[in-house]
Amino acid sequence: MTIRRVLLILLFVTALGIVPAAAQNTAAPVTVAVGWAPQAQFAGYYAADALGYYTAEGLAVTFLDPRPTLDPQAAVIDGQADFGIDWLGNVLATRANGGDVTAIAQVFSDERGGALAQVTEFVGPNGEFPVYTADDLIVVDGTVQLQSTLFVRGAWLAEPASEEIVIRFLRGTFRGWDHCRDNLDECALIMARADAQFGEATQRWLVNEVNQLIWPAASGVGVLERSAFNATADLALGAGIIGAPPDGEGRAYRSDLAQIALDSLLFDYDLDVTGRGYSASTVAPPPANS
Repeated sequence: MTIRRVLLILLFVTALGIVPAAAQNTAAPVTVAVGWAPQAQFAGYYAADALGYYTAEGLAVTFLDPRPTLDPQAAVIDGQADFGIDWLGNVLATRANGGDVTAIAQVFSDERGGALAQVTEFVGPNGEFPVYTADDLIVVDGTVQLQSTLFVRGAWLAEPASEEIVIRFLRGTFRGWDHCRDNLDECALIMARADAQFGEATQRWLVNEVNQLIWPAASGVGVLERSAFNATADLALGAGIIGAPPDGEGRAYRSDLAQIALDSLLFDYDLDVTGRGYSASTVAPPPANS
């Protein structure tokens, strides 16, 4: 652990009892851009806001309305939003086209699916499939790109106060995801209230599915690991999404800020940022319009 990280962690631990009182009058405004309607993919963020975790960090968070369409990269680059959430492949494509964006956290860490070894394993009526050759396919080995990546504008991150805001935002966010792991019904209700498009039953099923993409998180929730970044970068390069290998740690992405946020949360013994004992609930897919 570097001296800089130790100093930042000590700063946050010292401030734990100060921030909530200060937040009442000096909350820093923060705007978040998501590229989809409010649903379980973003549950940790909405829960952190609804439960006061961001307020406790001295932040006043606003979510931009993603409808009818919202490009998170454009919103962050143009200064409409401080944080954006999107696929890492899209973030890399934006950088390849000159966009000043840097990934700072990666919530989803696991892959689901890939259980079919051959077409005959599909369940249901027989149908016809178009004939493809290997040359027609971009992904043939089950590798997927990282989703739900949190990113910011590089120039904004370089400003003096921005790193502290990022760490505070990540702390609140990680608390939100920790809460959604252990409080499925409450998070489903929060998301149903955030958007009437999906009912509480649907959100409950979705939150349960999303939790399985996050937990357990061996390195701690939100840490963007180099191996996962490189796998997505290789996939994007092979698919022609980007034309050259991207910059790595320190430019295209930073993992140190999420790690600092996690390290400071280790002093809160009510939290489990790795979810070692996590076991998914059994939730049946809901009927339509529920």
